[in-house]
Amino acid sequence: MEYGTKVTDTLTTMGQVRVEQLQEAVQEGFSSVLNLRVPNELGFWAGEQQVAESLGLCYAHIPLRLEHLEEAVIAQILRQLDQLPKPVLVHCAAGMRSTAIALLSTAIAERLTPEQTVEKAYAIGFHYIDNTLVSPQLKERFFDYVAQHSRAKRPAERHTEAQAA
Repeated sequence: MEYGTKVTDTLTTMGQVRVEQLQEAVQEGFSSVLNLRVPNELGFWAGEQQVAESLGLCYAHIPLRLEHLEEAVIAQILRQLDQLPKPVLVHCAAGMRSTAIALLSTAIAERLTPEQTVEKAYAIGFHYIDNTLVSPQLKERFFDYVAQHSRAKRPAERHTEAQAA
């Protein structure tokens, strides 16, 4: 998909979508759209759900404000991602929130460590994850979430298992 970031075979992210991009998503076999934009954001498209559904896409909208990035909201978004028919096009205004959320979902599903998640981000061209302009608190929250919720075994857990063997 033009202007999209393919995170996995079932998750692609981008900034604000247009009608043509939703049509392209349908042609490429996408089943769902998850909109993370807040309704009062500049450029929010109020008619997006109606257009998406008229094209046969499942549609979900969960507003995500970075300044209010709370575990309950992240968990709600990740549950919604799990439930939506795949593949899913996830978007926000510029693709930063959507790609970060898709990376969280991928890290948890693939049992990635925070370090592996950064490698994955760079591999898909998402360099904002380590950008100095991104709030240190947001980065810390992102990596803490990955560390807490990924099923990857931490070094201490691997060490304990090795001792038990």
